[in-house]
Amino acid sequence: MRKKTFLECLELAKGHIALYLVGLFGSALGSAAMDLTTALLLHKLLDAIADGDLAVLAMRLVVFGGATLLVAASGALFGYLFKAQAAAIMGSIRKRYFQKALQLPLAQHVARHSGDILSGLSNDINALASLYSGLPQTVVSALLSGAVGMADA
Repeated sequence: MRKKTFLECLELAKGHIALYLVGLFGSALGSAAMDLTTALLLHKLLDAIADGDLAVLAMRLVVFGGATLLVAASGALFGYLFKAQAAAIMGSIRKRYFQKALQLPLAQHVARHSGDILSGLSNDINALASLYSGLPQTVVSALLSGAVGMADA
């Protein structure tokens, strides 16, 4: 993506960008933390089984169960924040550009079928929606999970 295009996309998200980024990185960290918690749980449980200590095994199950619940709950909250901010950004963009389409001169609507204008605008906005909703979360989650995997190795 060109730098100018990236900056234009950030400009469209004005007013929502801080909470959007908190939700994005929080949900990605939640995903990476869940991977790390699962790996640590298996490692510690196998150590406890190898030692044959059932009390330590039970204690580790309780501790990691609580940690898993905490990580899952925080990941869900950050995921909700991310999706809500992405929806708010898209609502703001739709409102802004459909208002501009309504302000076009009548000659523009007569020359082209008004449905063509609105359909093209809707298609462009839907393409932009994928930029704000799914792709960034996937990329950041993959990067953080990879970083956790390399740190754990």
